Amino acid sequence: IMRVYRIDGPPSNWAFVSQYWDDRGMGSLALKGDALYVGGNYHGLLVFDVSNPSAPLAAPTEIPLTHSVSAVRVKDGLLVAGGYEGQLSFFDVSSPRSPVLRYTRTDPNNDVPIIAITIAPGRVYATSGVNIFKLDTTQPTYPLLQSIRMEDGAGRIGQIDVLGDRLLVGGVDRILRMVSR
Repeated sequence: IMRVYRIDGPPSNWAFVSQYWDDRGMGSLALKGDALYVGGNYHGLLVFDVSNPSAPLAAPTEIPLTHSVSAVRVKDGLLVAGGYEGQLSFFDVSSPRSPVLRYTRTDPNNDVPIIAITIAPGRVYATSGVNIFKLDTTQPTYPLLQSIRMEDGAGRIGQIDVLGDRLLVGGVDRILRMVSR
């Protein structure tokens, strides 16, 4: 179930607006303009038009994929969907409600879910909890994939983001590190 709430003012004033139910499960989401991208336990990505505030979760468009989606991130004209078996699918979202799949990459040494993705100019970083994947997106048809295993006491990685020339690595073990990229 995915629900939408109006959050004007303090939490006591929040109000339920609508919901969308799908028995396949939904988890990860990203928003670009009036397009909401949702991934879950099915082989595809749902795209909702959220331009109508009174009915933000009308019937979605389903974009089929060869994998389930565990993480979604969008920035500018690029959407990246991470899979439960380590896949990374890249979409052109220059037309936000009509994403176009460009390619899917899989690290043959990683078969665990992608749990976090961040997008920087010319690069995408993703993590499966222990590995960090760096993809050079300046190659428009098939980005170069590099894998880095974090085995130096960093703990399990929960989130990643980019700050200038540093990669922020947040661990679920309460560790925050800055890694030079």
